[in-house]
Amino acid sequence: MDPDLTDLARSIADCQLDKNSKSWFEMPWRDSWNAVSLAATLATAGDRRPDDPVEDETTEALAFVRAAVAARASDTETYWRADEYIRLCAGAPMTVAALRCLQLAMSKSDGGGEVPSVVIRVAYDRLWYSGAHEEAVAEHRCLDAIGTSVELKGDGFDRVRRAFRVAWDRGLYRACYALPHIAQKGPKA
Repeated sequence: MDPDLTDLARSIADCQLDKNSKSWFEMPWRDSWNAVSLAATLATAGDRRPDDPVEDETTEALAFVRAAVAARASDTETYWRADEYIRLCAGAPMTVAALRCLQLAMSKSDGGGEVPSVVIRVAYDRLWYSGAHEEAVAEHRCLDAIGTSVELKGDGFDRVRRAFRVAWDRGLYRACYALPHIAQKGPKA
């Protein structure tokens, strides 16, 4: 084997991170709205133990977050309403994280995408674990890194999607963000 390729393979292996929340949320978000969406998805999947009753405030707060994300709301009323929900949903850490990330995205005070990662990581460590979380994180990180979903669709972007999946599955999370964003580059035939 070519010695340069061997060195490259070793260097890439040195960049591999552990598959956990610390590594998943190391990279800043390019678009904080993707972080808000992920937090809402994770809250739905495991903010409470399976035997805990779901409180109306939490369900209502998550519906509010989803509507705000869809509209990319940035008005003061939405900001303060999120603040009210934060107080009502104090026992649901990922719901609170989704609301806080919403406020950060709305106010454009996300610290270059780093603050939502910290907010989500802290809440993630308090979640009732579900295997679905890993795939949800991968999906939202793919959307943030390359601008599309991780699911292959038989179009010109499948090559980038496959590259994302390989890098993600191998713990090469930084490499995922080195891939071209579809808004910057059209598909290759």
